[in-house]
Amino acid sequence: MKINENNLNNYIQSGNTVFSNYLLIHYFDIGMSNEQLLIYIQAKSALDQGTKFPDLDMIANNLHFTKNQVANELQKMVNAKLAEIETMQINQQHKMDVLSFNGLTEKLLTMQIKNDNDQAIPKPINTATSRSEIFANIESEFRRPLSSIELQKISEWLDSYSFKPEMILLALKEAVLNNVYNLRYIEQILINWQQKNINTAHEVEVNRQARQQSINREGNSKQNVSNQKYIDIPFDNIFD
Repeated sequence: MKINENNLNNYIQSGNTVFSNYLLIHYFDIGMSNEQLLIYIQAKSALDQGTKFPDLDMIANNLHFTKNQVANELQKMVNAKLAEIETMQINQQHKMDVLSFNGLTEKLLTMQIKNDNDQAIPKPINTATSRSEIFANIESEFRRPLSSIELQKISEWLDSYSFKPEMILLALKEAVLNNVYNLRYIEQILINWQQKNINTAHEVEVNRQARQQSINREGNSKQNVSNQKYIDIPFDNIFD
C-alpha cells in the first residue's frame, strides 16, 4: 500500500484528542445525547489546540450537522451544566467567549463516587447493554478509539436499524472470531440475522450449528463424488 505523503503529514500534524474512556462508558448516564458527545469531541479537539471557543461552523461541517443544531445542542449542555460559556474581558474594548466542560467532568466524578459508595451489584452478562457499553466493547476489541463517523454508524444501528445491543455484541464476537475488525462486517452479520429473524443468543447458536452441519454435509458430498469416479468405472473398460 502506497502512503500519500500529504495525508501522512496532515495525520501527524493533526495531533491527538485525549479524553477519558469513562466518559464513553457513562456519557448517557450523565444526560448526554449521542449528538452532544460528538459535539463535545469536536469541541475538545479545538480547545486542546488552544482555541478559547471552537468554530461552530467547523464542527457542523465535520459532523454534517447544521450550525443551528450544534448551537442548540451546546446550549442544552450549558443548561444541563455539562458545559460553561463565560465572557472574558480582553481589554477595555474587547470581550471573548470561553467554553469549558468542567461541569461534565464534575458530573462524571460525582457519579463515580456515588457508584463506589453504593457498592452496586455488577450486572449479569445477559442483561440489557447500554449504548455506551457497546462503544467501550467495540473499542476494546478493535484496540483503538472509535472515530466520530464510527460512533455515528453504531448509533444508527440502534436508532434507525433498531438492532438490539446484545445482538450487536454477539455480531462483534463473530467478527473477532473471524479476525475481522471493521463495522461494515459487523453490520452485514446483523442484517443477515435480521433477515433470518434471529433475535437471541440461542438462535445465533442454533444458526451457527445449522451452518456448520451444512458445511459438513457439503464436504461429505464432495468426498462421495470424488470416490464415485472410481466406483462407477465399468469393469470391462478398465483395460481399454
